Amino acid sequence: MSPDVASKGVKSLNIEVPFEEALKLRLALDSCLHALDRYNRSTQKGRAMGVLLSVKTESLSIAVIEAAMPSFPLQVDDSGCRALLAFEPPPPFLRDR
Repeated sequence: MSPDVASKGVKSLNIEVPFEEALKLRLALDSCLHALDRYNRSTQKGRAMGVLLSVKTESLSIAVIEAAMPSFPLQVDDSGCRALLAFEPPPPFLRDR
C-alpha cells in the first residue's frame, strides 16, 4: 500500500459513496476485471496482474487501474479479509458528511 499509512497509525478508511457513484465504481471495476480476465493466469505476468484503487483525497475521486501487483504477499486480517486503509478519526474531508 502506498503511501504506507499503517506505519502512521491509520487503521481504517471509511469511504461514503452515493448510489449513483457506486454504480459507476462497479462499472469501472467490472470493466477492469474483464480486462484482467484476458490475461493468461498460467503465466507469471497473468498471475501478477490485479486492480489498483487510487483514492484521490483532494478531488474525492477513486480511480480503478489495471496494474501489476507487488511481488510481496498481501496481508490478510484475522477475518480473512483484505481491506483498504482507514483513518480514525475520519479525515477532515469526510467529517462533514
